Amino acid sequence: MWGLGSGPFEVRTDFVGRAATVTVCGEIDICTSPRLRAKLFRAVEMGAERLVVDLTDVVFIDASGLGVFAQVVRCLSRPGQVIVRSPTPFVFRAFELTGMDGVCLIQR
Repeated sequence: MWGLGSGPFEVRTDFVGRAATVTVCGEIDICTSPRLRAKLFRAVEMGAERLVVDLTDVVFIDASGLGVFAQVVRCLSRPGQVIVRSPTPFVFRAFELTGMDGVCLIQR
């Protein structure tokens, strides 16, 4: 699937016990964020108590994508259960500017 001005967008989920690793590739924008939201909430519905979202291959995120992270953080019962792994410098800066780096645990 293609994003707004992006190349292919892919989301894959792998489970290990009560944790889910969601690997994202491409741009997270207004066109692709609904797919990311669906995958993250599906993982929670399937019993994931911790979400690790690997953003190694994400080159862009907009406000709609950051909003997805805010929604899923509110959905989980305890703080620190959403871990953002390996964001690119641009993506990390978006989390930092919006204060989302204080809501999600960032693993650089």
